[in-house]
Amino acid sequence: MASLDFKKIGVAVLIFAAVITVAVIVGVEAGNFYNERAAKQSRSDFTEYKLAQMQTLGVGGKLQDHTFENLEGADVRLSDLVTDRAIVLFFDVACGSCLVELEQMQTALADSLRRRIILISHDDRVDLQEARTAYNIDAHILWDQDNFYAHNLEINNRPFNVMIDSTLTIKKIVVGVMEGSEFSDFMSD
Repeated sequence: MASLDFKKIGVAVLIFAAVITVAVIVGVEAGNFYNERAAKQSRSDFTEYKLAQMQTLGVGGKLQDHTFENLEGADVRLSDLVTDRAIVLFFDVACGSCLVELEQMQTALADSLRRRIILISHDDRVDLQEARTAYNIDAHILWDQDNFYAHNLEINNRPFNVMIDSTLTIKKIVVGVMEGSEFSDFMSD
């Protein structure tokens, strides 16, 4: 009879442990969901704040066309690179958030879509070439000599993402790190 009680207690303990485990897992997942949601809302609020301060860019407007040098030293016009939807990403090699975003982009997009990403940076071209190799960057990298283009647009945050169509019309702007799913969602629309 005593062994029967131990079996009942053992079963009750296992059921209790399973219920607690499931509750913890569900709680953690719910917490992650709400934290991600809050982070996206915070990023959205910050983007609106920065755009209101800048008054140079806005959804529905056009991104200024410009001629840059690529890493090989050839002149490249921004509009010549945009044949479909594209994301223009202003970044710096020393920006940790930019590197996180680059990894998100590389993971989320197929090779053909990565060529529709245009990275613009005023970093030293040697540093940019090293970053291209180190991070296996397939995207176009344009050199913004003396930060001229970004300065004229009043872009002073990195990463700064401008999603455009083939006419350079701005579809969306995100100040801060975009997730991989956001890259693929925009490119597939």
